[in-house]
Amino acid sequence: MAYTTINAWREILARVFDGFLVRLDETPEWLINPETRRRLKLDLVYPELGLAVRFVGLRGANQRGRVSLEEEQQQQVRDAARAEVCREHGIRLVTIDVLGSEPKTTLHELRLALSDVSRRLNRTAPRTRQQSELVERLAQARSRLEGIAARLRTPEQLQTYAELWLDRAYTPVEPHLAPQAGRLPRAAFRPGLAVRHATFGAGVVESVHDEANDQLVTVRFADGSQRTFAASLVGDKLQAATP
Repeated sequence: MAYTTINAWREILARVFDGFLVRLDETPEWLINPETRRRLKLDLVYPELGLAVRFVGLRGANQRGRVSLEEEQQQQVRDAARAEVCREHGIRLVTIDVLGSEPKTTLHELRLALSDVSRRLNRTAPRTRQQSELVERLAQARSRLEGIAARLRTPEQLQTYAELWLDRAYTPVEPHLAPQAGRLPRAAFRPGLAVRHATFGAGVVESVHDEANDQLVTVRFADGSQRTFAASLVGDKLQAATP
């Protein structure tokens, strides 16, 4: 469940910060716990924005379940130290508790973080063209976040984004190709349309929802299962069923 939640938030962050440079599993030389003198880790860093993300709430790779009360207290101390050192170096840290937080709590934290970054960027005067473009891109990211927040209300709804992350992970990077027979452009997906998926077989489109620059297409398959796909990622795997 915890790793499903991490995948869901990775997909959400990928959508919100689409187009921004991101670094994974960073351990900066300056990020040192002042008490233990040990280096600390950041899961995602967006250097253009001075923003970082850390997932918390899990035990080590060889342990299961949520951390104990003592471990949680120790983790809170490390998290506080990490956030303070990040702040001293001009990095706004967002902490996501993968087991304890409601989606609205994390979404609110992301809103606050983007507002902080926006205020910092707007204090720069006069702006260069590059800075102005960055401010505009940040505004677009905030708009994408609000679009997701309008749909994401319960922890159960994170499952959709976790599935989309897996689709993203297994989608090969391909050059732009001309449309192929049977392949559906985004606008062609509509409720009631009979489709066939390369893995899940025959199904019918149940709903189509616009989200920022993408569409989420929900399909019910012949075995009764239901899955949601991103139109930008599904590619040739989901096609109109041939008569």
